[in-house]
Amino acid sequence: MRNIFIALVMAFGLAAITAAQEKSELLSLQQAIAGGLQHSPQHKAALAETRIAKADFKESRSFFFPRVDFAETATRSNDPVYVFGTRLRQGRFTAADFALNQLNSPKPIGNFATRFGAQWTVFDSFATLFTARRMKELRQASEEKLARSDQLIVFHVIKTYYAALFAQRQADLAEHAAATAQASADQSRSRMEAGTVVESDYLAAQVELAGRQQDLVRARNAVELSCRAGCRHGGFSQSPVPIDGRDGGNRLAAARASRGREQSAQTTF
Repeated sequence: MRNIFIALVMAFGLAAITAAQEKSELLSLQQAIAGGLQHSPQHKAALAETRIAKADFKESRSFFFPRVDFAETATRSNDPVYVFGTRLRQGRFTAADFALNQLNSPKPIGNFATRFGAQWTVFDSFATLFTARRMKELRQASEEKLARSDQLIVFHVIKTYYAALFAQRQADLAEHAAATAQASADQSRSRMEAGTVVESDYLAAQVELAGRQQDLVRARNAVELSCRAGCRHGGFSQSPVPIDGRDGGNRLAAARASRGREQSAQTTF
């Protein structure tokens, strides 16, 4: 008795783990929204525009502060005018530099210069102020545009997600209808062979079964198309529903196998 109890506990535990794994493989709504925002070109474009607007606003505010420039230059030449002026600027000019050969064909001389500069606009007829205000409004507009773009993306993802779920529910309903039609067709065949109904009733059941199977194929195609549309346009990284229809296929296969066993038993009898 104890061994049977342990076996039952292990079986239920294994079933729970398998169900949890299958559930974890499916895509949740939060994951679909996150994937849609991450992979959407509209979101990336709006985000880039927002960053550009923020950078432009910071640049416009920089004109309110003083500007400091720093420059370091290094030159070397034997141009007579350059050599003459550089010697004067460096304070190294002597009487020997007035010689004609020194003036006409001087030796090359180098010069290193370091410059610091500062500039601060005191008044520009409020042009800087109005520019900063305009950039601030553009930044706010870009942020609102980004929020609007995200809302549209989230709406589209939710719509696509629930469309896939709805298609899956319709496929489940079609599977149940097909299984019911299969059972009805098997029952009609048994009654026809027993002589309780005419052949037309069995043929009507076959027609009904074919129609339900056609609806099942159409419903499964709708599920797969909706999931593929979500992966292509909604940013889904995986399917929110199982699209292979294995449960329904197993039920139909079991029904066909049961029908085959019944026919075999009747033939043997």
